[in-house]
Amino acid sequence: MGNEKEKQPTSIKTLPHLHVFMFFCFERIQLLVEETNRYYHHNLDTLDDGWSLLPTVSIQKMCLYLEIIVKMRHNQRDTLKGYWSTLEQYFMAFYRNTMKRDRFYHIHSASTKF
Repeated sequence: MGNEKEKQPTSIKTLPHLHVFMFFCFERIQLLVEETNRYYHHNLDTLDDGWSLLPTVSIQKMCLYLEIIVKMRHNQRDTLKGYWSTLEQYFMAFYRNTMKRDRFYHIHSASTKF
């Protein structure tokens, strides 16, 4: 027993298959970021006033957005707003801790248009 190594906590950042996934999908994620930003800047004059304050989407933010989308399939709600609910019976810290709701809406509305 004394020779056993301590188990390190597993996180999504340390999983080898995630690195393989990112290697094969990086170009597609980068294209998604570029097209999302292009849509946002092309339609800036038709968007709500609050949207002009949001910066362009980075690869890191797009990866967080995709992580939320995957998680949503395992924890379905009636509305998008429901994922960020603070009501005790619905509250899940994951969504609030990963990305602000308005930022998610910004990326979601632009990335789903093309």
